[in-house]
Amino acid sequence: MSFHPSVLATKDLGYLRDSLHAVGYRTDALAANLGLSNAEALLADVARNSFIYSDSLQHSPVDILFNLFLFCAPVSMDAFFALPKRLTRELLEHNLVRVESEGGLVIGNVTISEINGCLYLADRLFENRLGTIKLIFSSDSCMPPHVSSFELMQAISSGCSSPAVLDVGCGSGCLTLPLARSAGVAVGIDINDRAVEFARINAALNGMQVGFEHVEWENFLPDRRYDHIVFNAPNANSAFAFLAGGIPRLLATGGRAHIWLWCEVLASDGGVQGTVSRLANIDPAISLRIVANDDSPFSLSRHAITAGERPWRTLLVERTSDWPSYIDSLRRRGVIEVVSLVLEISNSEHSPH
Repeated sequence: MSFHPSVLATKDLGYLRDSLHAVGYRTDALAANLGLSNAEALLADVARNSFIYSDSLQHSPVDILFNLFLFCAPVSMDAFFALPKRLTRELLEHNLVRVESEGGLVIGNVTISEINGCLYLADRLFENRLGTIKLIFSSDSCMPPHVSSFELMQAISSGCSSPAVLDVGCGSGCLTLPLARSAGVAVGIDINDRAVEFARINAALNGMQVGFEHVEWENFLPDRRYDHIVFNAPNANSAFAFLAGGIPRLLATGGRAHIWLWCEVLASDGGVQGTVSRLANIDPAISLRIVANDDSPFSLSRHAITAGERPWRTLLVERTSDWPSYIDSLRRRGVIEVVSLVLEISNSEHSPH
C-alpha cells in the first residue's frame, strides 16, 4: 500500500478537519442530494453507490472531495487543483492523494467518511475506474465504517455516558470516538497495527484524546475494568470466545457490553436462542439479551435458504457467481438461517479469576 498511516499519525490535522467541514463534507447532505434515505444507506453500500452516482457529482469542491475520498473515483488534475491551494498542498504532502501524470488524473490513497460530525480515515476497499469497480482490500486493510458498525451503533443507547469505555477490535475508531465524547476514559484495542494507526489519526483529526493499543484482548492487561465494552466481532467464534473469557475479566460490576456478530443457526438448534446457548459459555454473573436484525445484509431467512433466493443487499458472498455453492453449503451443513445479532450484556458481579 502506498499510504503509511504511522507517518500521518504524528501530524497536525486541524487544517484538514476545518477544510472538510468548511466545504460541507457531510455524508447526510450527500445522501439527501442523491435521493438516498440517510447517511447509513450511502455508506453501507458505498461501492454500489459509487458505481451509480459518481458521474452525477458536479465540480464543486465538496463533490471533488467526495469522489476522491468516498466514492474512490479519480478526478481530473484541473478539478483537483481548483481546490483551495493550501488544501491541495496538504493533501499532497500528507500523501492522501497521488497524481497520475500519464492519464491526467488524481487518485485518493485513503477513504474519508463523515458520521455525526466525526471524520474517519481508513483504507480504500475498492476503486472506481471509469465505471468499473475493482476490489483492492488486503488482509491488513483498515475497514471504513461498515454495515456492522452501523448495526452496533444503533444498538448502543444514545446519550448514555460511561466513566470508562473499551472498544475491542476498534478498527478506524468509528465506535470509540463517539463513545469517548461522554466517557471519562476511552480505550480502543485491535490486533491490526495498521488499524490502530488509523484510529490514532482519527483521534487527532477530530481533536480528541483517546488511547489506542495494538494488542489482542487475551493479552490486554489494563489496570482497571470498563463500564461499557463494545466489540464488532469478525466472526462468531471470536465473539463467543470474548464473551467467555474477556467479559468476566474486563467488564466492571454493573457494567454493560454490546457484541455484534453474525452466525449460522442449525436445524438442531431450533432457533437463534438455541444457537447462542450451544456456542456461549457464560459466566453466572452475566445476563444476556439477544437482539436480531432481520434486515441486515448479514442475515438470511429460512425461506431464502429453502428457495435459494439471493437478497440484493447480501454481504454473505462477494460475487453473485458464488451464491449457488454457498446455498448448497448451508443446506449440506443443516443451516436453516443466518442471523445478524447484537448481544446485550450486563454484569451483576464478578466471579474470581
